[in-house]
Amino acid sequence: MRLVLNYKINGMTIRSENAAKPHTMPSNYLCNHIENSVKNGIALDFGCGKLRYSEQLVNKFEAVTFLDSRKQLERVQIIRGVQTTIPEYVANNYKNANVVPFESIDKIKDNYDFILCANVLSAIPCKSTIYKIINEIGRLLKNDGEAIIVNQYKSSYFKKYETGIKHLHG
Repeated sequence: MRLVLNYKINGMTIRSENAAKPHTMPSNYLCNHIENSVKNGIALDFGCGKLRYSEQLVNKFEAVTFLDSRKQLERVQIIRGVQTTIPEYVANNYKNANVVPFESIDKIKDNYDFILCANVLSAIPCKSTIYKIINEIGRLLKNDGEAIIVNQYKSSYFKKYETGIKHLHG
């Protein structure tokens, strides 16, 4: 399975890797939910982007897997003030974490106690990819695990686009 980052919709290219928000813009509700979750054990950040919730996850769980497209993981970007890649940042800062590209998701044999999928589905304008992601979350979640899927529904950035052509979630 392959997560496509550049989607062609009606002749326009949508680059979903640019939708990732930095760690300075977390949802307080989601941070509190992670911190107060009764779950422990291992967690998966499905579509980790710029590691927006990494601190909350590594502080709460014994081990964390960060997953995103190979393109998102390998591109040099600013992560928590450091110009780096996701794998480099994780290796240098989180001893209890690893990184897996979405393109290798079939190699994951663990089942997770907690899976976070925050603002990922709303950045994907392709139903089949959305369904694949939801199926993979179901496959990777323990029977008694908890999955939090957050779909962005409101943003001041979207105000100027309200009159535009809508496609799926945005």
